[in-house]
Amino acid sequence: MKHTLHKINLKSGAKLLAINVPNAATIDFRIYTRAGYRFTETNIFELPHLMEHLAFEGNKTYPDSLKFAFEIEKNGAYTNAYTNASFICYHFITRKKELKDITDLALIQLTEPLFKEKSINHEKETIINELSRNLANDSRRLFYFHDQVIVPSFCIPWEERINIVKKIKRKDILDYYSKTHVPKNLFFVIAGDLSPRDIDWLEKTIEKKLKGKDQGKLNKFRKPDLSDYRRSLDIYKSHAKEQTRFVLSFINEHFDLNSWAAISILRNIYAGGFSSRIFQKARKAGLSYGPQASFSLARDYSFFSIDDETSLPKVKDLFELMVKELVDVSNGNFTNQELERAKGYSAGKFEKGFQLASDFADWYGTDITMDYPLDSPANYISRFLAIKKKDVVGVAERYITKNNWVLTLMGENLEKEKFRKVLDKYLR
Repeated sequence: MKHTLHKINLKSGAKLLAINVPNAATIDFRIYTRAGYRFTETNIFELPHLMEHLAFEGNKTYPDSLKFAFEIEKNGAYTNAYTNASFICYHFITRKKELKDITDLALIQLTEPLFKEKSINHEKETIINELSRNLANDSRRLFYFHDQVIVPSFCIPWEERINIVKKIKRKDILDYYSKTHVPKNLFFVIAGDLSPRDIDWLEKTIEKKLKGKDQGKLNKFRKPDLSDYRRSLDIYKSHAKEQTRFVLSFINEHFDLNSWAAISILRNIYAGGFSSRIFQKARKAGLSYGPQASFSLARDYSFFSIDDETSLPKVKDLFELMVKELVDVSNGNFTNQELERAKGYSAGKFEKGFQLASDFADWYGTDITMDYPLDSPANYISRFLAIKKKDVVGVAERYITKNNWVLTLMGENLEKEKFRKVLDKYLR
């Protein structure tokens, strides 16, 4: 996990984070721009997604998108892009000796898009196909409907998004690009075996490409309006008639980074690994293949979730068992052996997640783009190992309460009151 960070504020207004990972075999090159869904108006909500797709549709140096792709891939490089509520990320992975080539190509992609009308039209159809596919996927539907309850402005219904993308014009794309793909709104994150000379070259090359461009403005994060989600219970029809799914979340309306280590231990006592509490009990009762728990940090809120799927005759028993055991663990009813196993499991799994240059680029790239602290993975491992029972109980008291939950179910012939009674029975 040895690595060093070099954070450079470029004269152009952009930020460069070079991460030296000694002996790494690959280079991970990313460009983040704060241009996600939260920065758009509702009538152009799908625009960031469309812009992400169009990044691969030719540019001034390579007007033919196939030739551009050929240049990227001819030596085995990988490229992709993705969009979320806060940013678009343009992503490349290549060999160390291809650093200069991939840097040039990434900067061409960023600064020379053509946004051809023909490309816009066929990528609109691609996105429509992508969104339509989600409508047929019960797992995607469940979690998307669940998120809609909490932050509706970030989760416009897919049917509406399909209609929105159809109406986006080339002028909308050009206007949004000119506002968001500006130096002050750009974050370059490059990880690999980078020498001081490599870092100096990266700084100069990026500066040269951005020289003379209007610095623009850095998009500021504004807290979205959260819905009146408390104690919300919704049921949706399932495409798979034989299966019933559910997700239960407990919401904290803060960016709760300080609780991350303690709630990770709570999660792993409860559902982390084969020997975790609920995994063993649900399997031995024949109720489930593998119940899940997760903790998510968002810019504006944090939440702890449990979820699973099973057949209709078993779902109520499974749900009650999962809630009962979560409350039991939250109250501190776990052994020191369970605590130590969860700490070791958390630390070991975390350390295994930082073996490649891409792991570091992913970790720090989100942090610098979102204005989070640039904290080393090693520090998190130390925090895991320092957690005590009182820390787990303390964080559970803030999260696992009777008034901050959201429950979404998907299936046939489900009765709301049966599930509400379970929550009222165990949550205090």
